[in-house]
Amino acid sequence: NNVSLSVTDVNGNVANCSASVNVEDILGPTIICLDVVVDFNGEEMISVFIDELYDANASFDNCSPITLLTSDQTVTCDQIGEVITVSVEGSDDAGNVSTCSANITVGGLPCDWTNTNGIGCDGDNNASFDTNTETFTLTSDECSPSFPYISDNQGFIYQEFCGEGYIKALVTNVNGNGFAGVEVRNSLDPNSKKIAIGTNKVNRIIRMARVIEGYPAWPQEVFSLDKFWVKIERSGSYFRALASTDDINYIPYLFQVISMDECTKVGLFVYSKLPGTTVTADFTNVEVVEGTPFFEANANEVEMSTSITSTLNVGLSPNPAKDELRIDLHSLIAQDVSIRIYNINGQLMTNRQIDYVENATEIIAIDRFPAGTYYVHVKTAQQQQTLKLVKQ
Repeated sequence: NNVSLSVTDVNGNVANCSASVNVEDILGPTIICLDVVVDFNGEEMISVFIDELYDANASFDNCSPITLLTSDQTVTCDQIGEVITVSVEGSDDAGNVSTCSANITVGGLPCDWTNTNGIGCDGDNNASFDTNTETFTLTSDECSPSFPYISDNQGFIYQEFCGEGYIKALVTNVNGNGFAGVEVRNSLDPNSKKIAIGTNKVNRIIRMARVIEGYPAWPQEVFSLDKFWVKIERSGSYFRALASTDDINYIPYLFQVISMDECTKVGLFVYSKLPGTTVTADFTNVEVVEGTPFFEANANEVEMSTSITSTLNVGLSPNPAKDELRIDLHSLIAQDVSIRIYNINGQLMTNRQIDYVENATEIIAIDRFPAGTYYVHVKTAQQQQTLKLVKQ
């Protein structure tokens, strides 16, 4: 800018001059950064836009608008557990540059894992992963399966699984009256075919299978101490659910033939036994391994592992039992059924023939049975099922 200057002395003499004033902006803008949290839920990568990393309202320049020089950031699921520091740069029209540091905290589930927010549940089901301890934590809110167990109601996280192999996990905590474990299911539909095994982390193993979509998946409780490792193996249409105290010696609790798709959903589940309540479970040592099938079980293994040998869905309750046993025959209405109970030595204890099933529940008195282990064999004209019963 040109400025004219006039000077007068005491005698009235006047002198004039012109000056040129150059105005320069030497102050950089004030950039205020923001910290953000990114949670992964099945994604491989997530874009963090630069606009999310600085506070546009609090940032300012004394002369001109701010132009951001930093590009959008890409975060991958391999970075879960990390805090990524990004230098955000901004300039004014004079070319002055200022910076600030923004932190991106990367959380959520590891690569390939997705939280369904519950299968058949109305509540809020959360899932998280601690990278330091490699612990999955699942919370089931208002998820509780109910009779006749045609539709599932549970918290569930999963990954896609194709072919043969296994999933296993160690359940380290179950906070609340419920069960947690591993599961293989054909789809995320609540009526999907599935097989599952879990624990209440006290003294019960839970096992269940749905061999036909929309049929009951009766939860069968078995008394068991210290078996908190749970595992499901797949070999073609053969599935085997096992539990262990040490991840070395596994005991089969269920052998099931299920015609599932080549690619399924394998994962971790948690649910409450009491409607309207919340259960939280922790899992460590989670492994999903493809391509290592087990050998097809022989007939003796099937029987001794309390396997379901066909497509029946019969359930026992309570189990262990003391005075009477209730047998769920919901899926066998209008069929001819024979029920035989054997002791562990193969001696026949009870033989009941039902020519036409009318009631969903058959009650058998077992108060005179000695305490011990028994096998309940249910048979129709084409199918049969053997279940393990503990008499207290």
